[in-house]
Amino acid sequence: MKDFLIIGQGVVGSFLAWELLKRDKQISIVDDGHKHSSSMVSAGIINPVIGKRFTIADGFDHFFAHALKTYQELETQFDQHFFESLPILRVFQDAREHDQWQRRVKLNEGQQYSQPINPSRTVHAAINDPLGSVVIKSSGFCHTERLLTTLKAYFHNRNVLALQKFSYDDLTIKDNNVCFGGESFRTVIFCEGYKAQWNPWFDWIPFNSAKGEILKIKIEGPKLPHMIINRGKWCIPLEQPQWIAGANYQWDQLDCEPTEAARDQIVAGLNQCFTNTIEVTDHKAGVRPVIKDQKAILGRHPKIKNLAIFNGLGSKGFLMTPFYASHFADYLSGVSLLNEGVTLERFNRGND
Repeated sequence: MKDFLIIGQGVVGSFLAWELLKRDKQISIVDDGHKHSSSMVSAGIINPVIGKRFTIADGFDHFFAHALKTYQELETQFDQHFFESLPILRVFQDAREHDQWQRRVKLNEGQQYSQPINPSRTVHAAINDPLGSVVIKSSGFCHTERLLTTLKAYFHNRNVLALQKFSYDDLTIKDNNVCFGGESFRTVIFCEGYKAQWNPWFDWIPFNSAKGEILKIKIEGPKLPHMIINRGKWCIPLEQPQWIAGANYQWDQLDCEPTEAARDQIVAGLNQCFTNTIEVTDHKAGVRPVIKDQKAILGRHPKIKNLAIFNGLGSKGFLMTPFYASHFADYLSGVSLLNEGVTLERFNRGND
């Protein structure tokens, strides 16, 4: 009997598998080849200061330190570069944003992550910043596709990854194990992203998933600063003149199909930010798995203890998943208890 069957090889499933293998657990992973993976579409931005209100991400330093350690470990293992440390140039969209940041400064909130405000037209002539901008530190982005493709090859070479479509009907649940594909497992862990909201054992978890779309673009003209630039819409520099740009949020159409409306919205936002010429070269969409209280969710099913779930990281996946994957692997290995703030217990009333 094997220890764990992991459903999904997105960022959550990949990091959990990595941690369980480090603990010498016998695992298998089932994935459909990332056909509906929001992780592959994600830009992987890590940012301590988020939203229009410039909110400081809870526990950022803790998660960031663990993420950096994990990315360095993976880079050493695979001789690849996965995490790009890069400042974010946050251009104020309007007076409300400017004033909100000034209030943060007066309250001495977030100053450890930022530099003083840049007056208008002092960063770059092509950037439209009539109210100025601020540079955010302790930030960057993960090369998501490179990371997940590398781990996919690693899992495949270790004969623990099956590339196939998964159906809930393929599972036979018994008292002490779950059977799948002719093998028995002590626990099945669902790391299936937004599709978990239709999981027959976990469909009572209150999801609030959001579709997002990103573009690959060429930015011609004066060379822009080598930073993540954000003025409502963001763009990330790759090899010049290539950039990744996004994003949007949509809650009423949860599919992975790119739309012309989102493309036009992102391009319009970028055109407000700078005067360079933009050419769209690729366009992708994915659905972020988000729980209504905006926290991760980890744990075993309240009744069926050999079923478990790891989900809900949303746009913070590449920041928080390295820590939670290690934390969950310790719990699954019997080493520690789960952090109460992310367990299923906060939602399982009526499912006990």
